[in-house]
Amino acid sequence: MTEPSASHRIAEFEQVVPRVVALLELGPVLRTVNQGRARSDQDAAYCRASGQAKLAWADRLVLLGIAAANLRRKSTGSQSSTRR
Repeated sequence: MTEPSASHRIAEFEQVVPRVVALLELGPVLRTVNQGRARSDQDAAYCRASGQAKLAWADRLVLLGIAAANLRRKSTGSQSSTRR
């Protein structure tokens, strides 16, 4: 079995990122719905904490996106230079 190419990995990454972000954003909503009621103080604290966690994840996703873009540029650049 061969290892997937860099462009294949980048494409997979680009498909997964929006799903991860959507799940992170739904966390507090699902928690409130599953409990059947909103506990304002606890939910506010949870939302603040999860918001900080979301920011940390968002930072990581941005960095991963930048790394993926750099990989794409490098792989495209190296392929075009080998074709010459």
